[in-house]
Amino acid sequence: MIINVPLDKITSNPWQTRVVEPDPAYIKELAWDIAANGLLIFALCVSAGRQSSNKAPGSMDYLGNHDQS
Repeated sequence: MIINVPLDKITSNPWQTRVVEPDPAYIKELAWDIAANGLLIFALCVSAGRQSSNKAPGSMDYLGNHDQS
């Protein structure tokens, strides 16, 4: 399934932020690799368009049920 998301709805990942511009050669190589091999994106369900946990994505705590009080 392909879903188009407006750029203003995308928020940075607090566990993987980048503060410098990447090397243009690296971006070109990355774009080529994605075009050749595709890109797998895994997204957990979130509440109200925001992450539903203060745990790092991928941690077992993050994968639990966040709706319980």
